[in-house]
Amino acid sequence: MKKRLIVFTDLDGTFLDSDTYSFSALEAILARLEKLDVPLIFCSSKTRAEIEALRQKCSNSHPFISENGGGVFIPKGYFPFPIQEGIRQDRYVVIKLGARYAELVEALRQASATAGAPIRGFNDMNIEEVARECNLSEIEAQLAKQREFDEPFYLLTQEAEAERRICEAIEESGYYCTRGTRFFHILGKSDKGKAVQLLMSFFCKVKSSLVSISLGDSQNDLPMLKETNYAVLVQKSNGEYDHEVLKEIPNITLAPAPGPQGWAYALSHFLEKLAFG
Repeated sequence: MKKRLIVFTDLDGTFLDSDTYSFSALEAILARLEKLDVPLIFCSSKTRAEIEALRQKCSNSHPFISENGGGVFIPKGYFPFPIQEGIRQDRYVVIKLGARYAELVEALRQASATAGAPIRGFNDMNIEEVARECNLSEIEAQLAKQREFDEPFYLLTQEAEAERRICEAIEESGYYCTRGTRFFHILGKSDKGKAVQLLMSFFCKVKSSLVSISLGDSQNDLPMLKETNYAVLVQKSNGEYDHEVLKEIPNITLAPAPGPQGWAYALSHFLEKLAFG
């Protein structure tokens, strides 16, 4: 029986260039995936609004995972069975795995005070500041501010121990701290891996023989990278690889270039290796 391939991917610094957010280098490989009928699942720290804008640009109609696993969005009718875990919202069935945003903002404020580690989160920033910090247009920054399940933040001190203290304070209060391409993030009990695992269970109901690949570049991608049959760690723009991921998955496949170039190379390698197309 021929297996079906599913690809899960991080966005910033992986599918998208970390500076320009371009994915123009992926035109050929995206056409190849479409021809092979491979679901390409975006799994990002970005908001629903940001991912929807990107899906429209690249004509992606598959489910997606927002805000580090906080929300799973499945287009209505995508699977030939009801999704009991979800609620109908707009044109999706939505499964909310993450904590409420207001709860996260307050927990981060308290953790910062407890740790003596001053921070600045998205909730503290106006549209212009988010645009400047993330190299976004103001329209794109508005989409990035529409958060539901995850609060990105950065430290306002260079003190060596501040990162450890803030992460410990967050985790002692019952939340989770992780790091992405640009920011730290505070989450509830959700992560990318749990969301991937849930979506895979739905795909398995349609076709039991599946092969899954995930691609990411940062610590927050680690739970996702652990859930798939094959995993790719994409090179950072400075030529390095995430040390936390390498420590946890020492035999992970390394993309030989950053961003979309590395993404395309690694995925093409797996398509050939696994004899897809």
